[in-house]
Amino acid sequence: MANNSKKSLHYIFVILILLFFINSQSFSQTIDVTIPDTTGAAGSTISIPVRCNSVTGLEVFSYGFKLTYDQNIITATGVAVEETISSPWGAPTFNVEEEAINIAAASSTPLEGEGVLVFINFSIIGAVGSNTLIQFTEAVFNEGEPLANTSDGKLTVVESSTVKPDLSLPNSFKISPAYPNPFNPSTAVEFELPQKSHITVKVYDELGRFVNKLVDETMDIGHHSIIWSGHDQSHKEVSSGIYFINISTGNTTFSVKVVKLN
Repeated sequence: MANNSKKSLHYIFVILILLFFINSQSFSQTIDVTIPDTTGAAGSTISIPVRCNSVTGLEVFSYGFKLTYDQNIITATGVAVEETISSPWGAPTFNVEEEAINIAAASSTPLEGEGVLVFINFSIIGAVGSNTLIQFTEAVFNEGEPLANTSDGKLTVVESSTVKPDLSLPNSFKISPAYPNPFNPSTAVEFELPQKSHITVKVYDELGRFVNKLVDETMDIGHHSIIWSGHDQSHKEVSSGIYFINISTGNTTFSVKVVKLN
């Protein structure tokens, strides 16, 4: 009887260890959330991605972030999710406060995939040579499970001729500011492609809501000019306000800020 009791206790002990190991493994699940280091030209706008590793199978139904930065160097102007892993959820809610932006989103369908979770649009107002960290002060998925493991990014302000975006454009991709800007009724953005590439050009309002798709095609090497007539996807003229023309090639995106006048 004594030996049987010892065997039973041994089995229970082994089961408890296995359960502890399984639970510790599930609680150790984390999602790496990162902002890359980059550079941006003084006086320009830039679209910076918040990236994450694979969330497939982790049952992520919501996320919320708070990011801080030096408002003397950059200021947040909006968010966008088109062609990101969270695009099926639609545009997240956000609000900009002093030196910070809060972003939150939720859905009844879990996130799938990996890559860009959301783009944050910033206006660069700092002097050449200045820099700022874009830091996570809060980051949560669901109600804290899985855990968010964050990595901040550094933005350095440079002259237009020395911009080398780590995140948005190939090194030899060249883009000019929109002209005219402000505009009525139309504005144009010119850019040069170093190689034949598939290009998408989409317009968003200052709240990150999709407005219109201008281009979705493969374009040849050389100079190109894209004109936005100031209309939405239903061919209706948009109201006065701030808009962003996002030019994407592959997984890279650059955002041009324009102002519509009626």
